[in-house]
Amino acid sequence: MRPSESITARSLLDIMLIDSSNDAAFAFANHKPGFISLMNQKAKELGLNNTRFSNADGLDDANNHSSALDVSKIFSYLVSKHPEALEIMKINNMVVYSADGKIAHRLQNTNELLEKTDIVIAGKTGYTEKAGGSLVLLAKGDIITVVLGSPDRFGESEKLINWLKSAYIWEK
Repeated sequence: MRPSESITARSLLDIMLIDSSNDAAFAFANHKPGFISLMNQKAKELGLNNTRFSNADGLDDANNHSSALDVSKIFSYLVSKHPEALEIMKINNMVVYSADGKIAHRLQNTNELLEKTDIVIAGKTGYTEKAGGSLVLLAKGDIITVVLGSPDRFGESEKLINWLKSAYIWEK
């Protein structure tokens, strides 16, 4: 994104959820005063006892923290209460445009497992130097997997998925 570019909130959501753009998250949050406070309020409402937000983009900050359980609760809430977000996270690649249509942004989903396995429905990636790689996935059967602090988030998630495939009978 360019500093003087105007872009719709929907396009920012696409960029955040598909391309995992911190700039888009920052721009989205800056448009709503008190956004971080609202995030923390929602976390409290959802019973997320191990989660605290200090910024919108998830970049390393001593006051930003969560747990795998809380991440699964956030993700479950997101996909059940905001189906438009779920639909966005299912998209492998797309192009979004600036508000004036002059600037194209080609997005590639950062979730490598999206098209690699038939059991993954959607997911969201994350990475920082301090926290390492993270990946939360929604799989068929309303199963949510969470991998945090991993040098191989996709490999570890794939192992979880393969275990799920072999341990359960999946109805078609």
